[in-house]
Order: sequence, then structure tokens, then C-alpha cells
Amino acid sequence: MDHLDRRAFLAATATGAAAAALAGCSSGSLSASGRTAAAGSVSSAGASSPSTQTAVERTVGTAAAPTLDDWKQLASQIQGVVLLPGSTPYAQDKLLFNPEFDGARPQAVVRPKIASDVQRCVAFANEHGLQVTPRSGGHSYIGASAADGAMVIDLRDMAGVQASGSTVAVQAGANLYAVHALLAGRNRTIPTGTCPTVGASGLTLGGGLGTESRAHGLTCDRLQSVQLVLPDSRLVTATASSNSDLFWAARGGSSAIPGVVTSLGYGTYPTSNRGVFRASFPVGSATQVLEGWASWLAGASRDWWANVHLDLSAGSLRPSILGVCTAGHELVALSSLQRHIGARATSTSHFELGYLATVRYFGGGTTSARAPFTAGTDLVTTMSSAAAAAIVRGTLAAGHRSVSALVDPLDGAVHDVSARSGAFPWRSHQASIQWYAGGNDYAGARSWIAAAHAATRAVSAGGYVNYLESGVAGSRYFAGNTATLKSVHQKYDRTV
Repeated sequence: MDHLDRRAFLAATATGAAAAALAGCSSGSLSASGRTAAAGSVSSAGASSPSTQTAVERTVGTAAAPTLDDWKQLASQIQGVVLLPGSTPYAQDKLLFNPEFDGARPQAVVRPKIASDVQRCVAFANEHGLQVTPRSGGHSYIGASAADGAMVIDLRDMAGVQASGSTVAVQAGANLYAVHALLAGRNRTIPTGTCPTVGASGLTLGGGLGTESRAHGLTCDRLQSVQLVLPDSRLVTATASSNSDLFWAARGGSSAIPGVVTSLGYGTYPTSNRGVFRASFPVGSATQVLEGWASWLAGASRDWWANVHLDLSAGSLRPSILGVCTAGHELVALSSLQRHIGARATSTSHFELGYLATVRYFGGGTTSARAPFTAGTDLVTTMSSAAAAAIVRGTLAAGHRSVSALVDPLDGAVHDVSARSGAFPWRSHQASIQWYAGGNDYAGARSWIAAAHAATRAVSAGGYVNYLESGVAGSRYFAGNTATLKSVHQKYDRTV
């Protein structure tokens, strides 16, 4: 997922609003020479130093909205391109993964090529009182990276991945498959989520759950450095020893990190072949499957991972489990899992894959097509009988709608890190729930998710920020780290 805008985070922590409404737009598309650009973009090979004017030195309320000449000037000062409404490239580039947000109308989309382009864009936004919203993968669940009236900084032309020894440097526009593909050639990797087109930066900033999290932690746990452009347009690097508060925020702070991330550095670990296993269980056994799965996890090797899918269709709830394990241990994992659940699987399958093939299997390939969906989140501290029953009730609240509850483990190496060592707060919890409904009946899906939240309210500790929902207080995602995140945000962003 991508950043929320920076003002939205502060609003969320104070008032419970997760996204700010933005207004204003410009029209037309001009080239640097003033002619209408057939490509729908404004571009120039030249770049100048960003403005030294700081955000605190200007008065947002009196900033003049940019004219077309202003956009043309910006284009002449960067190596990237500026896309404006009224052009086909703008109409295509602003689209996110979820078609729900196709009607969004950012004031402009800028595609920087280098970090100094991003600096100039942020300085331009300060000069003209514009809201900035970064975009990497474009998978924000609330469409934050195409907000109406904002200047979108689309980082996808900054997508380089460079590995050296046991580390890898990833530009902010790179997607997960690109990272895995390059590292696989060196038999190295980092823990990530599974969707191949999710941006590495957005995933990391929110934490980064995935199939390797029990063995190797969250994506943000492998983060060693982050380069970002601050709201006053300065380019800084944050590590554990330099700008350490920013580095702390980058490890799970998502919308709260002030500025636009341009690149990230990670520590890697060796890859190996993986065993993959699946098991489906009878209708009516969902509560039993959840409890047994949690019991199995408690004694399972950290190299083993599995999640529970509760798929509701035509009123029937079908539980299944999908997992990975040490290559060659697939049958052992399946057998021990069924013993803990106490119900015989209706079907099972297992096989061994190379590491990159495993990435492709869980990601559904090397890319992912745009698709409409609605999702929400809850977290449980312990998968007790009450928690398992509540999750089942929440899923069944959809009636005859086709929906899923995806329950991921949140244990193993995730628990090795203190909740105060980074912004991600869920270091002593057992499971993350993603409530998911495909299709474009967004209102109906949200009604179900609200009912699912109500069903699990007594056992829910909060939510995972990478499954962000609108209208929710920031404290639901950041828990005890909320006040510290707000303090870091206000320290670096004096425009709010």
C-alpha cells in the first residue's frame, strides 16, 4: 500500500478521520515550449536544485494555486514528466489497482526520474499549497495515492534494484516481483507479501506480512536504511544511528512517516527450495480449523507457515489452509496440522518448488491484473475459542454474499522484535484477519465488513495498516506507538 497524505495521519490521530478530502484541479497539458503535448506530458531533460524555502517559511493559506505556466516551469526543472488532466497519459497513469478509484482526479501526476526531481516536486507543492501523495504500487485500499486535487508523485520510473553482498538497495517505485527476481539470481531474498505488483516501499512502511514472516520477520525488520525527501524538500537518509527517529517511524509507520521515500536498503538472507501444502476441510468445521491451526503454530518450526482461508459462497463456509515449509517436509506438516485440528481434510495436495517459483505460486504469477475489491482488518491477540467463533460469525454475517476471511499468523520471528523498537505495534499478537470481498458492490461489501467488525469487537486488538480502511482512527493501527509517531511527524513536517 502507499502512503496516506501527511495531514490525514494527524487528522486520524486526533479525530478518527483516516483520509482528508482534497479539492481543486487544473486542466490541459502543455509541453515545455508551451505547445499542447501530444503525449499528454510536460517534460525536460534539465533539472535544477530544489527550492531552499522551507515549509515553515510559507503561509499555506496564501499560497497561489499553480497555473499552467507554473506546471510548465516545473516540467522544465526535472528529468521526469508532468501529466495533467485532459490527456490520455494522465487518465491512464492515475489509475490504481482497484477500479473503484478510477474517478479520482488528482491535480497532476508527476513521474520523477531521480531523487532531486522529488525534491523539486515537494518544493513546488510547498510554494503552491498543494497536497502531495506518493504512489509506488498503487494498491492503497482507500485509494490514497490518487487523491482528488493532490499532486501525485508517481515513483514507478524510479524502480531500480541493486544487490551487493548481503544487502539490496531498492528504489521506491520497484514492485515485489522485481525485488525477488533480481535477488533470486544471487540466491538471496527478503521477506515480503505475495502480490507481485505491490510496491516494496509501501509494503515496508506498513510492516510487511508474508509467508516468510514466521522465519525471518516482517519486511520492515530487514530494513537497514531509508532515503526520503522531507516536507521542506531536504533529502535525508535515516538509519538506526542517523535520523533514528525517522528510521523508527519507517518500520511500520506507514502514513505517519513525514515525506516521500525515494529508496530503501535491506539486509537479505539465503533462499532455499520450499515445500507447499494445501488442505480443505468440511463445511461446519471453521471454528475447529482456526483453533487447531493456532495450536499447530505454537509447536511448528518457524520455517513453516500457513494461513487459514474462510471462503463463504451461497451461505456455505468452507475452511482451507495454505502453507509452506522446509522442502521435503510437506507430508509431515500436513499430518501434524490435521492432528491438531482433529478433523480429516476433504482434500490435500503438496509439492516442492524452487524459491522463485514459490514466490510466483503465491503471487499468482509475475504480475496481477487490476481488480475491484473491498477489504478490512482486525487483529487478535490469542486465537481462543471465543476469537475463533467471532471470526466465523463475522464471516457468516455476509449472508449469501461471496466473501473471504484470510487469517495470517503473526508469531514466530515477528515476536522477537519489541513493539517499541519500531512503529509496527503488533509484536505479541497471534493473527491478522483480512476481510475481503471481490467485485464492485462496494457499499454492500462495506456493510458486511462493518458487521464483521461488530462480531469481532470483543476480541479485536486493532488493525493492520496495510489493510487500511477509511474513517478509522490512526490509533487503531498504531496502538501504543501512536503518540510517538505523531511527535516524529510534527517534528519534521512543520506545514501542519
